[in-house]
Amino acid sequence: MRRLLPLLLVLATVFPLPGHSDVVTRIHDIDPGSLGEGALIFLATGQVVSYPQATNRQLNELRLGMQSHRWYRIKLSPRHEILAAKVASAPRFSTSLLGLQREAPEAYHPSVLPALEAARTQFAEARRDFTADSQCYDRAHTWAYDWRRRQLYTSKTWLFFTRRYIRKHKFDWWFHVAPSVHVVIDGKVRERVMDIKYTQGPLPLKEWTDVFIRDNAHCPVVETYREHADFPESGSCFVMKSSMYYYRPLDLELLDLTGIPRDRWEPSEVQHALHEAFRKPL
Repeated sequence: MRRLLPLLLVLATVFPLPGHSDVVTRIHDIDPGSLGEGALIFLATGQVVSYPQATNRQLNELRLGMQSHRWYRIKLSPRHEILAAKVASAPRFSTSLLGLQREAPEAYHPSVLPALEAARTQFAEARRDFTADSQCYDRAHTWAYDWRRRQLYTSKTWLFFTRRYIRKHKFDWWFHVAPSVHVVIDGKVRERVMDIKYTQGPLPLKEWTDVFIRDNAHCPVVETYREHADFPESGSCFVMKSSMYYYRPLDLELLDLTGIPRDRWEPSEVQHALHEAFRKPL
């Protein structure tokens, strides 16, 4: 089975790089490309970068590093090309962030808001002081946790783009995620995606995916991570839904492998997400 989920995060312009930049991350997957195509490296941050000058030896070293879960310091050009990749130490975070206690498991049931106006109110009141270089999974986890502290139990909606789509449109990301809520509309419970950064209010699924895809493609909803990871050249995109506890795509993959669902918040993830996206403690 191919471990990779091919998706991109958002429009290629959402991650502008004014000059060379460094990122410390693990490698999620590698697509060597067909004849004449350069290698694409899928970073755990969600970014997709190219490695046009990579030799077979360098790609093999990165594959071994990926399998060994090594961290890398990767220097990127403004065109999102790898200029250098060196093994690095895992990043350390301030111990001042370690204030939350691990909670008991919860019987998860998403809240149902009584009307769309209630969803719009929650959307409008969400924190917006995220940093320009914040990652979607950090923002989504912080917003979901904030709402849970207000007794609003949300879900998450994941958007994965195929390798085919990434290459065709030169996308720089392979997934995107945002919280979603259940709300009563015209007497029926509907889902609305709450993407604070990229939309003006709660959106139906298709309207939300249309924000990020360029060919108006329909994104099939899959039940498991494997359903899209095994088909990197099929269509343009896939959607997967989860509870609010899932932080990164790796968590969805682990659910496939273990069959054990998440049923609580992990304090280190909550604090890390808040620190990375908003640069502040709880």
